[in-house]
Amino acid sequence: YESFRNMVEHRAVGVARSELGFVGHGWVGRLNAPQRYFAGACAVGDRRWRSQTRTEPHAAVERVKGVRNGRSLESLDAGSDECAWKRVAVEECTEDVMLLHLENNNAQVAHEKSCARAFVYIPGLDNRVLPVNQVRPLISNDEFQRIYSIVQTNGARLSWEQTIESCSRLLQKVHAETNGEIWLVAESFGALIALGVVDRAPSGFLQRLVLINSASALQNQPVLQAASRVLPLSKTLDPHDRVLYPVASFVLWQLLTSRDRLDYAHRPKASQLSGIDVNEVRLDPTLHRVRLAREFVIGSAQLKRVAVPTLVIASAKDRLFDSVREGKRLASALPNAKLRVLNESGHACLLEEQIQLAQLFQDEEVAHMRETRVKRGHGVDPNYSLSTETLKQWRARIAPWRAFTAPLFLGGEHIARAMELRRRNKRSILFVGNHTVHGILDMPLLIEHLAGLHRVALRPLAHATHFELFGEITDGRWTELVESFGAVRATPRNYYRLLSMRNQCVLLFPGGAREVCRRRGEELYQLHWKEDVDFVRPAMRFNAIIVPFSAIGAENAVDVLMDSEDQKRLPVLGEAITKFLQENELDPDNLHPVTTFPRPERMYFKFHAPIDCSAPAFRNDSAATYQAVKRSVQRGIDELLEYQNSDPRRTALGRAAAALVPPHWEL
Repeated sequence: YESFRNMVEHRAVGVARSELGFVGHGWVGRLNAPQRYFAGACAVGDRRWRSQTRTEPHAAVERVKGVRNGRSLESLDAGSDECAWKRVAVEECTEDVMLLHLENNNAQVAHEKSCARAFVYIPGLDNRVLPVNQVRPLISNDEFQRIYSIVQTNGARLSWEQTIESCSRLLQKVHAETNGEIWLVAESFGALIALGVVDRAPSGFLQRLVLINSASALQNQPVLQAASRVLPLSKTLDPHDRVLYPVASFVLWQLLTSRDRLDYAHRPKASQLSGIDVNEVRLDPTLHRVRLAREFVIGSAQLKRVAVPTLVIASAKDRLFDSVREGKRLASALPNAKLRVLNESGHACLLEEQIQLAQLFQDEEVAHMRETRVKRGHGVDPNYSLSTETLKQWRARIAPWRAFTAPLFLGGEHIARAMELRRRNKRSILFVGNHTVHGILDMPLLIEHLAGLHRVALRPLAHATHFELFGEITDGRWTELVESFGAVRATPRNYYRLLSMRNQCVLLFPGGAREVCRRRGEELYQLHWKEDVDFVRPAMRFNAIIVPFSAIGAENAVDVLMDSEDQKRLPVLGEAITKFLQENELDPDNLHPVTTFPRPERMYFKFHAPIDCSAPAFRNDSAATYQAVKRSVQRGIDELLEYQNSDPRRTALGRAAAALVPPHWEL
């Protein structure tokens, strides 16, 4: 150990100890100061030099002048054949940021791979490099040929624009060497930098993005924001950072970690209050980064542009941020993202013995392969079935609404006929009907009736807002709910895929969002179907059985106070609404109206005779099939309105009066 330490301290070529020093919170040279663990290049590959070899840090380094590109800590070989890495290199260095690189000792493997995958880590507020307990699993199977860490100097006071520009330039250097095989992994504050970099990066710049306990959660925590504004006062009360900052670091360490889960290498010694060394993690640069985090803003429109596959990791026991809530928001807003919740982990999850990034990546790859195999890449699960438990819970939830609206369903014999044709000929059923205002006043009743009474597991084609905007507002709970009932995103591919399975029951509303967003003064239950017959052609191709249905009652239950045009004309608020619609890429003409609270009007549904697309009358005439479906729906609306006018149980008062009258039977 002594010879190893002397070699590091005195034989490092081109890098004086007072300039850079050796690091070890993981594996590379550290910019701010040497770390207390000598777990360097050969320590990673040689069990004799694990991170148990501790030493106190040298004097902190304030500058990096004189360190040139390509200079490295060479000759770190301890004579072991097991050594996986041969040197720590300063790949790129400026006054503000440094790109640190560990080179693979197996030059032949690196040479044989034309596209060497690179791992780039951006740390949190502490500005530390990747923890050593994460490095060994990452390099054990040569999954990553290059591992980098981007750190900042203690003297750096960059704006967001400068920070993102500096990191982008360093990543471009890595990109040139790896041809785009880059995994960008960012933790806490680093996740903000990563989001800024990816937002400006060209398509294909990164292969994978990993966000760990993103500090963007600070936007939704006003108490924590207020506390961060008070922190600079500590410099006034304690100019030399001898009392308040050590105490604050102790409190912060307790929030970030749980001692019983910490990896041995990261547990503070008995003489230390916390694992945050105030001599290394200086207060001034930390306060600057806190201010940047407070100023960070990224909208949903920007997140939607991030096409790179993203893994969002959130700790359920994070005592600093509500990371799970923020993780759900990011996973819902990012178009190609998945969420992984660490149920037992705290904010500093990478310091924990039980958490290994390599294992998380492997689990994610296995899950992705399984999902690709099951869903065949189309977002449609061919083996979906509505569980009895889910249906039971759903019926209990909407029982009050069912009692409030007393729904009436007519034409059940047509559903039975369609189900019989489906079983006999192995074809899909397409339920086609009219949407009503808001869409959610009567649809839960329809789904519950078909699933509960007729055992029809519907596959609704749902608008994208159910998976994006509504999912973001409800922290993903709404999306989970609609998916539990078989809903899929309404895209031509998904629609085609469902019908091609020949065993699905698809629910389609040709009027879509336009019928949901009814205008003020507009005729009730007016159909807004496009003149094209696009939805009919796939049904005819696969000889689907079309069951038209009509629904009324919802638009009698509410009065439209303001439609989309009224809302956009509102002073001040109208501009905010228009901006919100543009940022979320929503149709400004299809904005949900503001209505009165629903009255206890009865809901009416009527199912019509099935239209068999294999019948001679419809086999080759898509226009005739389209008109037949539309006529059935419109005729059903008219018949239901006529029935509604004479129904004594239409209102709550009428239903209460009818309940008092004993039933009268006539032969």
